[in-house]
Amino acid sequence: MRWKRFVQFEDDAFRAIVDSFSKATGCAVAVLEEGFDDPQPKASVAANTGAGPDMFWALHSTPHLFPAKTLDISDVMGYLGKKYGGWVPLAETYGKVKDKWICMPVTISGNYINYRKFSIEKAGFKEVPADLAAFLALMAALKKNNTAGGFALGHASGDATAWTHWLLWSHGGNLVDKNDKVAINSPETAASLEYCKKLYETFAPGTVAWTRSTTKFPNAVKAFMAYWMEADQYNKWLDGSVGYMTHTLNAYDANPVWTADPRRKVFRDAAKRSTVRAAGRSSPGSYCRCRCRG
Repeated sequence: MRWKRFVQFEDDAFRAIVDSFSKATGCAVAVLEEGFDDPQPKASVAANTGAGPDMFWALHSTPHLFPAKTLDISDVMGYLGKKYGGWVPLAETYGKVKDKWICMPVTISGNYINYRKFSIEKAGFKEVPADLAAFLALMAALKKNNTAGGFALGHASGDATAWTHWLLWSHGGNLVDKNDKVAINSPETAASLEYCKKLYETFAPGTVAWTRSTTKFPNAVKAFMAYWMEADQYNKWLDGSVGYMTHTLNAYDANPVWTADPRRKVFRDAAKRSTVRAAGRSSPGSYCRCRCRG
């Protein structure tokens, strides 16, 4: 089971991998698609009932909700890491509990600010500032010039989740501490909310409306994971994603998708530019899509 796709070429490339795997192994794979928010609760149900799909492609830190119910795929991950230049640090953070791999981080979606250079310059800036105070000043100037920016601030699971986590982390806040205890109630969280209030006042109108188990066949699950991440398949899939997806194995830095269009180059390093913390803690501007078993 996986969440519905946004890039048709990527979807076509993924289904080609599935078909190729089935033909090569004789193991039939049925792909079920769900809405963006649905795989996580359905994976939780499958993990706790022992019924449902063998494999889920969910978002963020889903497998960490039920780590004891996931399949140990350390052998597959060790094989792939050794063959393809190692996993990026963020993948190990999201993929492991202690020394055990509980899921396969397939890809990173890099979130970078998209803007018009003319509008930035007209607002008195040469580039988007790297500090919070100057960024707030830029946003205020953009609104004054009737070219206001904005970020999703409603029930937009992907974009809103990504940037509001960054907002919390940029003020030193965390969802949980190093001992995995809830730490959201803090002065840092309060500071991030105050900043968010000021930032929201600079947004274009309407931003709050921007919305948007027990494994029966463990060997088949592992075989498909390994097959997908092999160069013959994964390189084609990356190319099909046209830069929307970023790899988690270092060897794929060399994929031509990152140089075919120079505007994509910044996304090549999305996984490596993300701060490495445990799931639920700091990672600026990227979110991890994990493959886990239900």
